[in-house]
Amino acid sequence: MCWTPCVEILDWWHLVEKLWEVAPVWFGQEPAAAVRWVETQKSQLWNSRVRQVIRAIRQLCPRQHPLPEKVRTTVGYIFNHPRRLDYKQFRQAGYPLGSGTVESACKLVMQERMKQAGMRWSRDGAQAMLALRSVLLSDRWDDVWTSLHPSPKLT
Repeated sequence: MCWTPCVEILDWWHLVEKLWEVAPVWFGQEPAAAVRWVETQKSQLWNSRVRQVIRAIRQLCPRQHPLPEKVRTTVGYIFNHPRRLDYKQFRQAGYPLGSGTVESACKLVMQERMKQAGMRWSRDGAQAMLALRSVLLSDRWDDVWTSLHPSPKLT
């Protein structure tokens, strides 16, 4: 079986949302300080400086004290996915950084066709239908159809 290589990117807006979950833990009564801190961390992540962000989070909480739950979750989220956070390289390569286009494509390609009233699909049937629908919606139908059913040679 042949696999197409993929690039895994953590959604930029979900990551920023995680930063906003952390900021109130330390800056609850200082919204301006929270905004400055989040903007600094966003800039670091935008430039693929993941270690600096982890360090900035850890500096807010002394080592001898346990991390609050939201902070621990965010540190784990960032620490466990550094290759998926290389936003500088992803931007240079022209990759989308948000999941909106993928979510929209899933709705258009899959849900509009596969989730109509009364429809039930086997796994093989669903995969075949989605493959055909993807080809149709990407304007590649003629190319694919020709490769599947070559026209007979005239002699």
